[in-house]
Amino acid sequence: MTTLSDAIKNAEHHLAIGNHEIYLSEEPYPWIYVNDVTEGGVHRMDCTTSVYVYAAHPCGITFRWNVNLEKKDANGKGFYCIDTETITITRHRLANTSAYALRKYDAYLHDCASKIEEKAEELTEYIGSQMVAIALLREATNEVD
Repeated sequence: MTTLSDAIKNAEHHLAIGNHEIYLSEEPYPWIYVNDVTEGGVHRMDCTTSVYVYAAHPCGITFRWNVNLEKKDANGKGFYCIDTETITITRHRLANTSAYALRKYDAYLHDCASKIEEKAEELTEYIGSQMVAIALLREATNEVD
């Protein structure tokens, strides 16, 4: 696992072997050099739940890391667990570094909101049908008593 400081220190060697992009899996991230955001590789329930953030560092390397829309414990749940704190922090960091990346992140969030809304409507319909079933079951139970 390459850290930011190690990659910068060894930038000349990375570039010499054609390694122009390095994935960072842990902080610190070079937010000050952010120049782009794209949809990430994490998907759940018909929604991309992460973005890749790209930062073109002066050393010549572009760094990439992942920012998740959901909390880590979301996997396996039948609903979204949106990490509003991370979203707020990410928007603030992008607002201070790259208007272009912020616009792309906001477009991503808007798309996610639409997909989450669709899922919420499905769940609402499901809950309604379950409430009807519960009422019918209770009514049948009352007839037995």
